Amino acid sequence: MTFSFRDAERRLWLEGAEAFRDLLHDDAVMTLAMPGPVMSGDAIHDSIRDLPRWDDVTFRSVREADHIATHVFAYEAEGRRDGQNLYRAACLSVWANGDDGWRLIAHSQLPGDATGERHDT
Repeated sequence: MTFSFRDAERRLWLEGAEAFRDLLHDDAVMTLAMPGPVMSGDAIHDSIRDLPRWDDVTFRSVREADHIATHVFAYEAEGRRDGQNLYRAACLSVWANGDDGWRLIAHSQLPGDATGERHDT
């Protein structure tokens, strides 16, 4: 069976903690919305454990690249949660293929607002 990076990313947005346990590399690092820290290990799992999951997510402007045992999946995300405004972010994920299959080893989000403006200053 072929691994779908789009489906894996979607699981991380919609399913939460269980998907992170299934798909996250042990040495993964993440940067999310500032002023949040650069996270790794248990800090990643702790940060998502009690967060409400997204009701839906749409990926736009997807770009992908492969090199040896890595895959880059870059995209613009639009997420919705019940009763909240649209969340937009430019996202970049790096996946590593090892003995246990494809695992997310790095992820970064650059949030925007409902108009699509990025908050990078």
